[in-house]
Amino acid sequence: MLNFSMLPNDAKECFLWQILEPDADVPTKYSLSERACQGILRRAERKKKELQPQLRAILEKQAGEPPIR
Repeated sequence: MLNFSMLPNDAKECFLWQILEPDADVPTKYSLSERACQGILRRAERKKKELQPQLRAILEKQAGEPPIR
């Protein structure tokens, strides 16, 4: 099997939201669990890292938590 990427080596920076498919039927193994989302939010809070509002909202929804503000 060949080992190569579909992305070119000279690719520019991109954001995660630019490559995600919002309504795709994605297998569960590629999804973040409720616990994983809670962990990401907890670590961001502990390290005082500002998450992008859209990412924070999605993580909070997936984590089953009300928005923290």
